[in-house]
Amino acid sequence: MPSSNFPQANLNSWRVDIKSWINTRWGDFNSISDDIVRFFEIAFEHTCCPDRAWFGVSKRSVSLVVGGIYLLGIVREASSEQGFWLLVDEDIPEIEGVEYRPVKSTKGSRFPLTWMHSESLSVIPRMIFNDLIWQSFASASERILHSRRIAADRDALQEKRNKKRLSAFWTRSRPVNLFPDEVQDEPLISEGARYQVTVNAYERDPSARKRCIDHHGTSCSVCGFSFGATYGEVAEGFIHVHHLRPLSEIGSEYTLDPLKDLIPVCPNCHAVFHLRKPAFSIEAVMELLRRR
Repeated sequence: MPSSNFPQANLNSWRVDIKSWINTRWGDFNSISDDIVRFFEIAFEHTCCPDRAWFGVSKRSVSLVVGGIYLLGIVREASSEQGFWLLVDEDIPEIEGVEYRPVKSTKGSRFPLTWMHSESLSVIPRMIFNDLIWQSFASASERILHSRRIAADRDALQEKRNKKRLSAFWTRSRPVNLFPDEVQDEPLISEGARYQVTVNAYERDPSARKRCIDHHGTSCSVCGFSFGATYGEVAEGFIHVHHLRPLSEIGSEYTLDPLKDLIPVCPNCHAVFHLRKPAFSIEAVMELLRRR
């Protein structure tokens, strides 16, 4: 059985609790237990109300809740509730193997919400790097607060159930990523995957990034800025990379060409590319710069 929820001496036991619960209750998915932990980590990062959200592990489920509703839950039981549940708003991406169920208690509100649901956990690794999902989840985690009846505080009940307030053990706020280049170590993604992958996932692939820079150099392809020339040796070689292909053109059999599909850009130009969706083309950004 899982360890008791969050002993005061070790607030980080939640990772162990999740893996232990998977092993005990759903051993078929032990091989992706690290992905399931990461799934919860990303949900924590994108929860806009950590002081209102509660996390816990019980015999029946692992869940992150606000009031009386799942933000994210994995349920193990022989019923229609089995599987994972992720709260999203109306702007939701289609994912193979995932169904969408309206949250009935929000139908009459200004912000009706939806759950992404699958009876199998096998789709979770395919969802981890899909930024569209997490943008939608972040929006839903804020909008649920407007549904006062179902999002009302149930602190005493959560404590009775041995849940822990998210803000008590999770301090990493949701990142504001104006500069989509990757600066942290993340698991590599496979190019040509048969699911929708965000542009940022391609940009953070270290091998593709290296080939792009080896070919194009480390000066910005738009404005010509060089970190090394400006700041000296300490910044030599630093640059972002940007993906030129619109997300809508990336199909199931797409193979990334780092020499043609990626270009080095400075953070300023990179931010401008992503000021709209879909991103500006390189020609459009260069024209904006030329006009000035």
